[in-house]
Amino acid sequence: MAAGTETERRRKSGASLFIHPALIALLFAGACVSIFFRQTLLSVFLLTLFLIMALGRLWASVALKRVTADFAASVFHSFPGERWEVSGSLMNDKLFPLLWLEYLQELPEDLFFAPTEESDIVVAYEKVDEEALKRIEKNDKAEAIESKFCRRRFFGLLWYQRRGFSVPFQSHRRGVFTLSELRLLSGDGFGFAVKEKRLPLAEPVRFVVYPQLVPVADEIFLRNLWNLGMGARGYIEDVTLLKGNRAYRSGDSWKRINWRMAAKQQPLQVNIYDTITPRRLCFVLDTASFSSSPERLEAFEETVSILASLLVNLQREGMRVGLALAGSAAEPMRYFAPSSQEDALTLMLEALAGVRAEGGRPFVPEELLPLSAASGQTYLLLYDAAELRWPADGGAVRPGVFAYLDGERKADGRGAVFSLPALRKG
Repeated sequence: MAAGTETERRRKSGASLFIHPALIALLFAGACVSIFFRQTLLSVFLLTLFLIMALGRLWASVALKRVTADFAASVFHSFPGERWEVSGSLMNDKLFPLLWLEYLQELPEDLFFAPTEESDIVVAYEKVDEEALKRIEKNDKAEAIESKFCRRRFFGLLWYQRRGFSVPFQSHRRGVFTLSELRLLSGDGFGFAVKEKRLPLAEPVRFVVYPQLVPVADEIFLRNLWNLGMGARGYIEDVTLLKGNRAYRSGDSWKRINWRMAAKQQPLQVNIYDTITPRRLCFVLDTASFSSSPERLEAFEETVSILASLLVNLQREGMRVGLALAGSAAEPMRYFAPSSQEDALTLMLEALAGVRAEGGRPFVPEELLPLSAASGQTYLLLYDAAELRWPADGGAVRPGVFAYLDGERKADGRGAVFSLPALRKG
């Protein structure tokens, strides 16, 4: 993936003060005065410093001109524990060589995916404003924004030379991260003048690490796998419902032959079975119920893993699975209609990869009852069943409830509450 339009800015650091134009001018003036008063050693020393700093500043100003970077990843969607790699190349498309070059790729703050080698990870501090910059240069980084990067260093990049590289990565836990730009650093050989070049990607890259899949007990959802309602798509033959017979045709499966009629020496007939559609099922995750304490947040991570595993297993069994996630004050509820399509499952797993308990708006029973009617059987997943209150006129259709706590009680005397942790095997 090639980088797009480039921008440059001078990296502000303590080292950059040595090549400040005022200091360079002062050195030149001091050298001239020393020559005038015939101070040979002092004039040589000042002229040497002047040349080092002036040439360093000039070198840094042209070092990153016409330097480009290409970027690609072996995968952009992964599960925790999987290894993959980022590869790319750097091109110096000019006659001017580079003494050194650094490639920087931003990483997620919590490092839910990261290079396998710790030496490839570096922490940088973005400056907020000039006042914060002064405090940062005094080793007070409290006002800085901490960013983490994957860094690769290269010593020497000759004229019109292209150099490739690869960095091994590993996914650790669920999360979503968007990469919009790459960064390059270069400068003079002494490190006095350092330039940073930002290369926006032609299209932002979205890295998704799905929730960890765990063994789950899905038998409770498979007891009534099929219903008899007809649907427009996804029909399944039910061998317990014989619809009729027709004459045998070449290529028909022997399993469909009506052997009872064949035993009576009648012409071969093939059974035609009635068709049914897979049962629809939707899970509703009450994110806000997990947000009030560290214990609940830890339970939320386990709940997301269980939910993702159920979605994968049940769709593999032929069921149409759906998902609803609580919104916030500014965002509506996210709803994925029950489907047996793999693309729909991918969208649900992506949503679970980025869902957070903080800031969620609690579901209310009045919202769940219409959802149950539209999505078939609905199951609500929350932390504590004692926090759930059904309206007195809620109707006969109620979602099933799985709670992380109090999995053996009744919710407000209406409907059974099942244990959420018990769904996980082992």
